[in-house]
Amino acid sequence: MTEHLNALTKQKHINKLLQSIYNKHQTFEFDIMAYEDDLTKLASLEQTFLDAWFGEDECANLNPFADRPKGMIGHKHSEEAKKRMSAAAKTRKRKPHSEETKAKMSEARKFYYQTKQGND
Repeated sequence: MTEHLNALTKQKHINKLLQSIYNKHQTFEFDIMAYEDDLTKLASLEQTFLDAWFGEDECANLNPFADRPKGMIGHKHSEEAKKRMSAAAKTRKRKPHSEETKAKMSEARKFYYQTKQGND
């Protein structure tokens, strides 16, 4: 989420729809709808939400596929760019989640696992 907000405030977000919404309202709130510890399952979880919400007014995604961001399909980073991104990620410090955020993530996880068990 931090990456999205940084790009939006710098007027450099790849998603022009999201950028125009931010420009109009000068704010943007992200709701955590689910949380997944296993990164190998993240794209699948995101795809579930995209299948339900893509094309709705509440969805700012430009691509209906979670594993292929629009504008990045086929894009290859240079070795120099990869090194810069790696160095930047290693120096990035993240604030701990607030108790409110932890509670929301917990509820989202519970909801996700309850609905997943019903679909198995």
